[in-house]
Amino acid sequence: FSSRMRPTRGFGGWSSGVCPSDHFFGFSWQPLCSLFLREKAMPPCPMYVSLPHLSTALTLCFVVGVMVYLFLPFAEKSGSGDSSSPFAVDPERWMFQMRHQLYPRGLKELTLPGTHDSASYDLSGPLVPAMLDNPKLELELLEKAAELWNVTAVEVMQWWTKTQDKDIGQQLRGGMRYLDLRTVWYGEAWWVHHDALLGGPLNDAVAQVRAFLDAHRSEAVVVEVTPCSANSSQPLGKAAYSALADLLHSSLDGLLCPRSANLRLPLGDLVRRNWRALVAVEADEDPLAGHPDLWPARVALRNTFADTPNATQMITFNDLQVSGFVANRTGPLLKISWTLTPDLAFIVQALASKTAVNTLLGLADFANVLLEGWCKQMHFMGLHYPWMGNVVLVDHFETSVVLTCVLRG
Repeated sequence: FSSRMRPTRGFGGWSSGVCPSDHFFGFSWQPLCSLFLREKAMPPCPMYVSLPHLSTALTLCFVVGVMVYLFLPFAEKSGSGDSSSPFAVDPERWMFQMRHQLYPRGLKELTLPGTHDSASYDLSGPLVPAMLDNPKLELELLEKAAELWNVTAVEVMQWWTKTQDKDIGQQLRGGMRYLDLRTVWYGEAWWVHHDALLGGPLNDAVAQVRAFLDAHRSEAVVVEVTPCSANSSQPLGKAAYSALADLLHSSLDGLLCPRSANLRLPLGDLVRRNWRALVAVEADEDPLAGHPDLWPARVALRNTFADTPNATQMITFNDLQVSGFVANRTGPLLKISWTLTPDLAFIVQALASKTAVNTLLGLADFANVLLEGWCKQMHFMGLHYPWMGNVVLVDHFETSVVLTCVLRG
């Protein structure tokens, strides 16, 4: 190009007539350079853009500029990003980065990645026998397994109740936007738990949600809280539910999405109004009816799970859920559970044989390997977003491609 173009005066100080770079950002700028540098006495340039075509050149520049504005955020990478993601977005703020696609949609028109038993990362005890289905039998099996493996009964229980390795803040920063918080009323306070094993105070988990939302003001989360009593023979009373409502309000004040909001209200409106935490409480009745910013779970969410340790059965079950959802997308937010649930016989066999899959996290890793293939199969069938339901939850989320699958959708 420079050998064909030797003007006596340049553009922008290019007195030598040499364009600083023939290719910049992977685009050939020769036509635009020739537009400004060409002299009448010079021989014709093959790449010459004549003045009559200036409007075409400017239109092209405008289109390129719009494309860069819309898609450049997807090219950003960070240390916490998923390099396998279709757009390599930052998991901490993928809603904001994809705001042009997501903000016009309501929650019923989105798919959120989430975690199952989100607060089970720190189940340090105590073990509450009254919460076991069959205390005598299960405690006996725990003691035998502990003796076989030369560990404590609490450690054996942890193997089959721990579904996550990362805390709530790490899960949210890793891209998860649905949280499943199981909580138990024990000793006049609310604690997280899974099965009969307790973890830390519920307040600590909810405080991490608050901290994330304060630091990421363009993101939103759905939190499902499932309360229970430490003694199955003693149902929860008004005092326990009142304490739960006070805890949620004190931690998430100013962020709670009111019941009056429709599930089809655009995500952008939820962000603009700062209704960025939709909290649903699971209960047979509606003990929190006096709290208009806490949703009944049955109104906000529809739970589905295969309840099996068999991967084939789980996939078949979820195929049916997807088919029903594609045919009828009305009602609450549909949850698809990509989780394997061991029964007592499976656990006893795994502990006795010392198999490789002898923890709930190991079972989760096996299930997570299958998720991407299932998603690709559904894509090939031509299903339209959000075909995966409104929430897809997994165990051991950091070994899962659930965020990638959701974004690819």
